[in-house]
Order: sequence, then C-alpha cells, then structure tokens
Amino acid sequence: MPALDEEHFQFENFVKQKMGVKSGFNLSAEWCFCGRGIPMLYEFLLLKHTGEKLKDPIRGEDVFLKVKTNAIAKKTIDRFLWMLGATLLCNSAVLLPDDGIVLCGNIINAVVGYMVDDMADASTSYFYKGFYGNPKLKPYLETVNIYITSEADLNLKGCLVCFLSLRDISGRWRPRTGNLLTDDALERLW
Repeated sequence: MPALDEEHFQFENFVKQKMGVKSGFNLSAEWCFCGRGIPMLYEFLLLKHTGEKLKDPIRGEDVFLKVKTNAIAKKTIDRFLWMLGATLLCNSAVLLPDDGIVLCGNIINAVVGYMVDDMADASTSYFYKGFYGNPKLKPYLETVNIYITSEADLNLKGCLVCFLSLRDISGRWRPRTGNLLTDDALERLW
C-alpha cells in the first residue's frame, strides 16, 4: 500500500530503517499493525514531535496506559486508527467488500475501546477520516458494514461462517446500513 500522506511516508521510512528493510523493498501493512506497530508509531511520533529518543523499549500496553495523560500516546492511537482506516480504504477499493468487513485479531482487541469511542462521532473520527479518505469511494464505503469481533482467530476459522450468520431466515443478506456491529451483537447472531 502506498503512503497516503507525508507523515505516513515518514513513518514507513522509520519502520524500514528500524526493521532493517532494504531500500526499494516495501513494508507489509501488517508490520505497522502488529504488536510492534503501536510502539514503533509511538517512538516515531515522539522523535518527530519532541526530538526525544526512547531510552528503553516501550510496549503497546505502556502506550495504552498513557493515552489519557500523554499527548504523544493519544496521537499514536489516533494515527494508528487513521492508518487502519486508510488501509481498509485501499483494500476495499480492490476487494469491494459488499457484505462487510470483519476486523479481528489481538491488535483489534487491544484498540477496540478506542475505536468505538473514536467512531462515535463520524465528523471527528480518525478511523473514518482514513476509511472515507477518497471522496469518490465514500458513497460506496458508506454502504459497507464494519464488524468488530474479539474472536482473535476468526481469520483462521474463516469469515464465511460469520457472514453466513448474517443472513435472514429466507437466506437473503440483511440490508447494509454502514453500522458498526460489535461483539454483543455478533454473539446474538452466532
């Protein structure tokens, strides 16, 4: 996925340098969204905005604990949500997920509270700014449901099972409303 703005480009170069990725090679988006992604984003933003280098490695959990009291930690989570939304935008433009997107995995479990809070107001949501970042695709993306589940290994079990459960009794897909479906709603469907 190409960098979508200057800060994204700078972060990718920071990660490439930190991970020892050779020039001319691309990063996997997963490297930026895995367990190491949040600490690397925090370290990058700390260096960029304060010039300060970390003395000791930081864990994602440490960043989450600082969100309410540390501006860089808050910016880290906001920027992470924007990058997640922007990555889903790029993938959606190619894959056209008419029946929805299921977000799962340990990193989603770690940020789900922040995501729900962030997505409560679409006008200020960092996730939505990333996801709806292309005005030409926004009308389509507004019809795509986003499902969040705490099932960490759903991708291994197959999203088809989840999507099949979203059919009504007649076998037709439920209407798409663009709503966020969280675990408690998914539990009722299972």
